[in-house]
Amino acid sequence: MGSELDSYYRKLIVAIYKGMPDYLDSPPYNPSGRYPEYDINLGISNAPNPAYEGVRSCLRLLGLDGVRGIKQASSGKLNKFK
Repeated sequence: MGSELDSYYRKLIVAIYKGMPDYLDSPPYNPSGRYPEYDINLGISNAPNPAYEGVRSCLRLLGLDGVRGIKQASSGKLNKFK
């Protein structure tokens, strides 16, 4: 198991987003902008939502946004190490 775990950690990729460390004070926690993955019928926040921006940016930095992310998720590349 040790060599499997070592191999896993050598391939590990990390993304860091340096932005505002804030979250909306009250629900709903909708994004403050329009995004292709977000159902606009759920509404857009009038207040900035840095948490949404941060998570979305990290997924983009990791190449997990858009079609690439959907393909990787369906191929099991986002599963936890077992």
